[in-house]
Amino acid sequence: MWHGFPVINKKHSLILLGLSVCLALTSDISQAFSFNIGATLQGESGSGQVAAYGFSEGAGTTTADKSGHGNTASLDTGAVGWTASGHTGNGVIFSGSTAGSSVTAPHSSYHSVSQFTMMAWIYPTIDTNQEQVVFAKNDTVMEACYGMWINDYIDLSSTGKPVASIRIGGVWHSIEGTSKISLNVWTHVAMVYDGAKLYFFRNGVLEASGNVTGTLDTCLGTLTIGWDAWGAYDAFNAGRIDDFRLYNRPMGATQINTIKNIPVH
Repeated sequence: MWHGFPVINKKHSLILLGLSVCLALTSDISQAFSFNIGATLQGESGSGQVAAYGFSEGAGTTTADKSGHGNTASLDTGAVGWTASGHTGNGVIFSGSTAGSSVTAPHSSYHSVSQFTMMAWIYPTIDTNQEQVVFAKNDTVMEACYGMWINDYIDLSSTGKPVASIRIGGVWHSIEGTSKISLNVWTHVAMVYDGAKLYFFRNGVLEASGNVTGTLDTCLGTLTIGWDAWGAYDAFNAGRIDDFRLYNRPMGATQINTIKNIPVH
């Protein structure tokens, strides 16, 4: 995998609003226009959301898909539990010692995306050089197609840094965050692919990006939270996860910042 760390430059943008012309210096206006995002946030319904899990149940072996597509996910009982200390209300907690433990949703046609935004709140509790999976979309032959990890499975160097990866034409392309994910504190993470670049956001701030073009490999397998389908490594998650969302469109910092503070319900 390669890792990109470009410098994000601020730009002056000329914005025409009716008969007024405004000159603004902002770090996210250019993102908003490059992603073709309007000035106002769309509602969750009809916004391109294709999966959403808020883990509000607090008990049982399944969790509802709040995107409106009804793709109920199942909890790997015995390895994934409920916690009342989620980011907002209940969440799910992973043992950190059982490989293959996940919240798993079956494939849906809505998951077949060419561009996407994937995000969640995470609360890691163990600092380990073992790969920890945040979330992944998988194919049907035991490998992930895109997702986010703490320590990637090729370079288990105990960096503790988040890694966002996509697979195009059988080749992995990755970007890495600039620092470790803090332990025992909630952090919002998001990865975005717009067909030309891959982006990583931490707490709504763009932290890393890399140029990559092409069509994502076909992913007809499960959507997993806390594990991926890569069979060669014992990957697991240690900590809590809450408010997972997947959209079939790219987003900029302004929208991510607004959405991350709205509980999935």
